[in-house]
Amino acid sequence: MSRHAPPRPPASGGQSASPVQALRRLALAAGQPGGTDLFAGLVRELATGLPAAMVLVAVFTDDARTALRTLAVRLDCCIAENFEFPAVALPAAATQGRTHHFVARGLMPRLAPDGLFASSRMDSLSAVPLMDSDGEPLGLLAALDRKPVAGGDVDHAQAMLSIVAARMASEIERQRTDEALRAVALAVSASPSGTVFDELVRLLATLLHVEAAFIARFDPGEPCTLRMLAMYFDGEVTQGVSYPVTGTPCETVLGQRFRAYPAGLQALFPNDADAVTHCLDSYAGHPLVALDGSALGI
Repeated sequence: MSRHAPPRPPASGGQSASPVQALRRLALAAGQPGGTDLFAGLVRELATGLPAAMVLVAVFTDDARTALRTLAVRLDCCIAENFEFPAVALPAAATQGRTHHFVARGLMPRLAPDGLFASSRMDSLSAVPLMDSDGEPLGLLAALDRKPVAGGDVDHAQAMLSIVAARMASEIERQRTDEALRAVALAVSASPSGTVFDELVRLLATLLHVEAAFIARFDPGEPCTLRMLAMYFDGEVTQGVSYPVTGTPCETVLGQRFRAYPAGLQALFPNDADAVTHCLDSYAGHPLVALDGSALGI
């Protein structure tokens, strides 16, 4: 008696097997642990599953979001070297948008003529933003091709990119947190005891891209006053400055909990003279407490 292979069941939902299998492979790849090879592995799976001649993941290199640097690039079936490019090298809706942007055909005239995308003759684009946990843009994930990406199937392209973008954004945030913690640990361990606070406020201002950062100590003998152990402002570090906390955002933090005021600081605290004098608009502070819970500072 001869044996025959059982018939293969049809793909669910009326889709061909290929897009379904591509999504499954991509979901499995996105579930892998993070590491140096994660970005390269995901762009490879994405380029194969769409398919697309070029897939790249890039992050902004400046606060104004005018330039990007790739973390992984796959071009014509090979992993390519990472590179930097101006945001204007791609359509603004791709680099500055907050939703999926799809161009089935006609991308070439909209590309910077001296860039890699134009020289590679990319004429189709599918791109999604990379967003952090607060909804702020980190960069973008883009697939490009000389013919319509994903065969012109917008929904399939968006689904594939969205799976990868979510995983990549979480990995970027994790790596940045790790880098920040390493930088803080290094600042503490490498600094002489008398300069630890100086190094920490300088590092804090750098990591958060802010103009001012300080560590202040509560003086029990002067219950309404804090004294700066170190303050970074306009590129300079100073110590020993005392200031009254009444009517300032520090008053809402001292001995209580973390608070952030993203904008409108002067309107919220009209009696804060420093906020007015230095035109401060935003504030975030965390309390420093002793083991018994008593207030030490901010």
